[in-house]
Amino acid sequence: GRRGPGNGRGSGLHTAPVFSGVPSGGHRAGVGAAILVGRKWYAPALDSLPRHDLINLGSPSTSTTASSSAARSVAPDADTTWSVVAASGPGVANCSSPIPASVPGDIYTDLHRANITADPLEAFGDWNTAWAGRTSWRYSRVFFLTPEQLARIQDGSGLLVAEGIETNATVRLNGKPVITADNSWLTYTADVRGVVRQGENQL
Repeated sequence: GRRGPGNGRGSGLHTAPVFSGVPSGGHRAGVGAAILVGRKWYAPALDSLPRHDLINLGSPSTSTTASSSAARSVAPDADTTWSVVAASGPGVANCSSPIPASVPGDIYTDLHRANITADPLEAFGDWNTAWAGRTSWRYSRVFFLTPEQLARIQDGSGLLVAEGIETNATVRLNGKPVITADNSWLTYTADVRGVVRQGENQL
């Protein structure tokens, strides 16, 4: 992403990713990133889905505070958490190794929590962190699918739903590009039935 708080630059993932299995219907997907597991779901309202159809991929510390009711109602996948690292640009000199990240969240907050930058909202904070907006960042985490979950995906739907990616980003699942984002106001959905696998998955 290229936008963030204060200076209009930076990177952020604004809602908690979620994996789920969803039935057909005319509703817009309403939260984070989700794999829809199970029945023939297409574009559901995630806050209306049964709890067992969702695997929240948001950070455990933020899953209960996300603005979406779906993010609040779904327990996070506690197997692992998000991390972020500078992929290219001036940030490589400051953040060449992964640091803990929050999703939903933004790069400025993550850098501050890791003691790489001072508070970006204090005096000259915008100026002193401008390099973050000229850096390409890579957010990543792993999640796990049980044999039962994978079977439900293969027999029904497996949708990755991402809402609030700010702004320009490529989402890769197990190394394969599945979403290209260029508008933080849109919800992106990708069919990932042929991409997810039993056990560990890399997002």
